[in-house]
This record gives sequence, C-alpha cells and structure tokens, in this order.
Amino acid sequence: MNHPMNYSGIVPLVFLVIENDADREAITELYLSYRNLFIKVAREYFGKNDAEVEDAVAATAERLCKYSEDFLRVPRKKMPLYMVYTISNVCRTRMRKLREE
Repeated sequence: MNHPMNYSGIVPLVFLVIENDADREAITELYLSYRNLFIKVAREYFGKNDAEVEDAVAATAERLCKYSEDFLRVPRKKMPLYMVYTISNVCRTRMRKLREE
C-alpha cells in the first residue's frame, strides 16, 4: 500500500536507548535535519515502494543510534557526506537481502 511519507517531526523510539541526554538530543537533531535526504536517497534505490523506503530510513535511524558516538565526532562540514554514505549502505544491504529472498 502506497501512502505519502510525511513524518517530518516524528522521532524514532530507538533513540531512547541513548543514555546520555545531550547525545540523544544531538542524534535526534541530526536525524531530523537529514531525514528528507534519507528519504530522497532511499527513493533512488526503491522507487515508489514506500514500505522499503520507510524500512531503510528506520534502519538508518537504528544505525545512527548504534554508532551515535562515532557520528557525533564527525566534523559538521563532512556530515552530509556521512549521511549519504550511511543511507546508501543501508539501502544496498536491503537490496541485497531482497534479491536473496
């Protein structure tokens, strides 16, 4: 089922596992800042398949959470490149798994 993806202010619950309040806030801000980019990149891989796009964006949020300390050390100037790299890797992994099914 296709439906418009407009969750611009919704924050994934997975961020609650980040114990440090400042880190959680920084990762949340990072996610919200780049969410539209994540969707755009995921659409390049999955087209109009909203379910796969949503899953890729959610998996990217999980990766941001899992490696939050690493992401928070990335210089601000390099962050867009890191975000594209991260969502692209997530999408490629998902594509590989879909082909295997």
